[in-house]
Amino acid sequence: MLLRHTPKEITERSALMINPAKTCQPIGAMYAALGIHGCLPHSHGSQGCCAYHRSALTRHYKEPVSAATSSFTEGSSVFGGQANMLQAIENIFAVYNPVIIAAHTTCLSETIGDDLKQIRKKALTEGKIPEGKYMISASTPSYVGSHVTGFSTMVKSMAGLAETTGKKNGKVNIIPG
Repeated sequence: MLLRHTPKEITERSALMINPAKTCQPIGAMYAALGIHGCLPHSHGSQGCCAYHRSALTRHYKEPVSAATSSFTEGSSVFGGQANMLQAIENIFAVYNPVIIAAHTTCLSETIGDDLKQIRKKALTEGKIPEGKYMISASTPSYVGSHVTGFSTMVKSMAGLAETTGKKNGKVNIIPG
């Protein structure tokens, strides 16, 4: 058997390899949100981020994936995207009427310090989230973790919606990644 590279060269080359199957946290969060009936995923950031996430999932499923975005402009990129998010919440419930909005952050919204939990509270106070409708959120900056951690973070947020009945039913809910 003829080796093309020495063991040292193979080790050095392996250290430089990138796993193309790993991608950013927001894609994992969007993927998790698509598993909720009546849910519309929402990417809190620029249109380009949302377009990339939708495109990746559309290629995977071979059918269109719906998602909304806060559509950051230069102003919201500097001063924060709260106004964009509040307007998006109002528009999403008025136009698409989902049961739940599952919002996740992007690099941009994380870097400028937007707090989706605070924005959700403000939306509730202002009546932008209708009665019987919900909004959950997940902090998913692309510069930390991968799609696996984004999925887990969104699932943890989903679990926060659960309310105990005080009764045990002998069942376990398994949420595979």
